Amino acid sequence: MKVNLITLYVCSILPLPAAEEIQLDLPGCISLALKQSPQLKASDHEVALAQARLKEARSGRKPRLEVLNFAGAVPEARGDAVNSRDKTTDTDGLGPFDRLEVTLIQPIYTFGKLSAYVDAALHGVEAERAKRKQKRGELIFHVKKLYYSNLLNVDLKNLLTQTNKAFGEAHDTMQAIIEGDRKAPDGKEPAMLDFVKLKVGLAQVSSNLKRITHAEELTRTALKQALGLKDESVLKIKEESLQSESSESHDLNFYVDQTFLNRPEWQQLEAGLQAKESLINATRKDYYPEVFVAVPFRYAVAGNRDDQKNPFVSDDFNFVEGGPVVGLRWQFNFGKSAKVEQAKEEHNILLAQREEARTGFALEIRKAWLAVEEMEEGVTLMRKARGAARALIAGSNAIADMGVQDLEELFEAYGLYTKAESDYLLAIYEYNISLAQLSLKVGLEVTKLEY
Repeated sequence: MKVNLITLYVCSILPLPAAEEIQLDLPGCISLALKQSPQLKASDHEVALAQARLKEARSGRKPRLEVLNFAGAVPEARGDAVNSRDKTTDTDGLGPFDRLEVTLIQPIYTFGKLSAYVDAALHGVEAERAKRKQKRGELIFHVKKLYYSNLLNVDLKNLLTQTNKAFGEAHDTMQAIIEGDRKAPDGKEPAMLDFVKLKVGLAQVSSNLKRITHAEELTRTALKQALGLKDESVLKIKEESLQSESSESHDLNFYVDQTFLNRPEWQQLEAGLQAKESLINATRKDYYPEVFVAVPFRYAVAGNRDDQKNPFVSDDFNFVEGGPVVGLRWQFNFGKSAKVEQAKEEHNILLAQREEARTGFALEIRKAWLAVEEMEEGVTLMRKARGAARALIAGSNAIADMGVQDLEELFEAYGLYTKAESDYLLAIYEYNISLAQLSLKVGLEVTKLEY
């Protein structure tokens, strides 16, 4: 018990290890997420698996060595094919025997069947790479959304903190006047109804401030999880406030063209179609034979049996034979036609999906592009509204006297200011999200972010 108490005392006086503190901007967050994402690591294994299938398909062109070796017991047999004192039914004089069969086979010509399977496996690798690229783009969009949401919550929290402070100071001033601890600047005691309105306004702002604080904590935690950081890690954002991302302006046709060059979903469809075409070709080639060169070698020995030298006598336990041969392997499967039809229909399904995707992707890009244009105009309008609201706050007599002279003016001024400021922040957020959405749909980063 004494040892436990001493241990507890020592642990209590030892300093706790400092939490890991990481400060990142958006490119840093994206880079870290791409490096530590479990989903991308799983995709790497899927790509490696497809590459292993490609390696397996290519190995069909290489020589194949078959080795069979077995040993057992065989009855004794003395004499030759004409005279022998032993019979096939004898079981005495058992002795060991060993047999070795080695065959080296090298395909020469398969009428394109092996090439077709290699092409199918190669397009399978391309499809898996495109699938990984799609997951990569989705992860980048997810990180961007959390990052912008976190900055938005921080800015809204600062805005509500400022408003809450102004309302709090006005409340304390008015309460002091009502209780007689302070004189009103205009000599008039404020009405109790105005004081109640101020208390209600202060409560609403405080409630909203608590909600936005919780939202900030949640988005920060979600961002840490997306980056693969530990719960005890402290993540700090380099940017102090939400800013509009800069991007190069291009027309709609540019983004549509880039979509069919870079979008992973389109690349998966193209690779899948080419893989199906190769498989159809390979299935058709199954009707043709496989020409090969083989070098078989067979050896067997049994010490308790006489070796027969007569070439017309077959002996399964004492022989040596082998030599190069040319062979033809032709497999007949009466279900091949159904297999070809099945491959054709799967190919037709992919063709239909590609046509649907061609029109669908173009429509998605158009919507995303128009959303960027709309949100960019919204940022410009909200910036002007915010400037007017700030001017109203700066020139308001209600703010100069903390709202005691004209409570209605205080509520109106801060209400307009808070709304204009929050609308401006939301406009920036939606603009950045629309750019991120366009980047995801196009399969190409449309902003000037580098990661």
